[in-house]
Amino acid sequence: MSAFDFDSLLAHVGHKVSVVCYRKDGDPANPVCNVAIECEDCSEVLLDYDNPEWGDDDRPVFQEPPTPVDVLIRVWNDRMPNGDPDIFALMPYIPATDNLVTCYQQSGGHAGADYGRCIAESRPATPKEAAPLLKALQNIGYAPRVISRVSRRRMRAAFAA
Repeated sequence: MSAFDFDSLLAHVGHKVSVVCYRKDGDPANPVCNVAIECEDCSEVLLDYDNPEWGDDDRPVFQEPPTPVDVLIRVWNDRMPNGDPDIFALMPYIPATDNLVTCYQQSGGHAGADYGRCIAESRPATPKEAAPLLKALQNIGYAPRVISRVSRRRMRAAFAA
């Protein structure tokens, strides 16, 4: 999601916004597996949710293998809903906006995230903590490649493109 606070949502005032749904293989006969509010002017997902009844057998079939995506799997330092660590994936080479990277959390879907703040307020996830989120990323079409360091040069190039 790219709308995660007042300012990020305010940036879309006056834009054309749509509520859309996605189905397995794009077939109207298949159940809805995701619903999203999207800004058509910016081509950004403002808010999206996966169908909780959408199981592994229902996930979309991709015609081509997904491109590997470098991810940092992190755990928020101060957020422990129900005593469980709050885990998220940063995709540092995929800009969400001019100054935010793409982030994914199972509880909230895609969002834009301030890379520096996320690193400062989180720690690396252990392999055990990361496993469910990595599976979730695979289920929505990513081929996550876990990295532990980011190339600032590569990140600047991604934002410049």
